[in-house]
Amino acid sequence: MRKFIPPTLLTMAAAVALTFSMATPASASDWGGYANPASGSCATNFLVKQTDVGTWAGNSWQKLGTLQIKWSNGCPGNYARFQAAGSLMPRYIGISIHGQAAPYNKAGANEEYTTVAYTKVIKLNQSSDRVCAYLDVGVARPNSLPQSVPTTLVASQVLCA
Repeated sequence: MRKFIPPTLLTMAAAVALTFSMATPASASDWGGYANPASGSCATNFLVKQTDVGTWAGNSWQKLGTLQIKWSNGCPGNYARFQAAGSLMPRYIGISIHGQAAPYNKAGANEEYTTVAYTKVIKLNQSSDRVCAYLDVGVARPNSLPQSVPTTLVASQVLCA
């Protein structure tokens, strides 16, 4: 015996599937935060902490870029920023920043085929509150590496300050 599925459920399922298939690449204004650190009103940004991001490719460590936590004076708060190394072009970048104390503000972005990605600025309850930035990045294998290395170099990084 075959189960009957109401037409409204089929219509809703089709609409959801269509929405996801038409999704556009994300931008720095993806979610959370309250200000774009690249805007003129958010001028005077300071580096809080940074770390190199990389992975082992064959027998050598390949730097993929730099993850930073920055402070914006103009729009008081922190944001995360990733800069790809040299001529590398990331296939994807997932980046977020999270306050580790109440009110636990957060922001994030998902980017494709760009060399710089950043989140919006998040406010902290106190400027001394701890924040952590999270990064997932995938970069096409540079031509300088042997064909035995996978076509995409992948790295994840956490940075707290």
